[in-house]
Amino acid sequence: METRGVIVFFKAPRKGTVKTRLAAQVGQDAALAIHQELVELTLTRLNSISCVELKVTPDDALAEVAPWIRAGWTLSPQGDGDLGDRLARGFESAFAGRPGRWVALGTDCPEITPQDVESAWDRLETADVVLGPALDGGYWLIGLRSPHPELFREIPWGGPDVLASTLRRARSCGLKVTELRHLGDVDTHADWSAWRARIEGRSL
Repeated sequence: METRGVIVFFKAPRKGTVKTRLAAQVGQDAALAIHQELVELTLTRLNSISCVELKVTPDDALAEVAPWIRAGWTLSPQGDGDLGDRLARGFESAFAGRPGRWVALGTDCPEITPQDVESAWDRLETADVVLGPALDGGYWLIGLRSPHPELFREIPWGGPDVLASTLRRARSCGLKVTELRHLGDVDTHADWSAWRARIEGRSL
């Protein structure tokens, strides 16, 4: 039976190194608490999935984040390089160990659900690449059914053209791409306030 797996990329909860845009607005302590809440929320949403690989940065943070591992999950460092380098390595490692359908996601999008992951796996029955578009021009999920490191090269990470650049690269490689629903990341205090308002059922 083929593997259906998830790779989660996240930062260790270290003050001053996480949610830096948010920290400039709410302070480092509050930003750290929000980061921890987002990581814990994402991992809790994945509780029902047995095949999850956690990829943490920096590389010396394994002991710090070990309490977040669930039974059957694995934990390893992301390694050096930009986000593209780390994504490419993560997929290559996953497919080398357990071929199948793999999706990668971060922990900045609190609205990701297990159903989104299931939908991504289902789309990979007929597509080569599945992307979850983010409202800021990036993506909150990328899924593959075989390694494609070329998708992660020369992408303007952190800018508004990540999704568009990735789509162009995939199509230039002759890959069939499908997209999931649009979701927003939490990068600013406004993002966080809007998310809290939605889950508390009130308007801003």
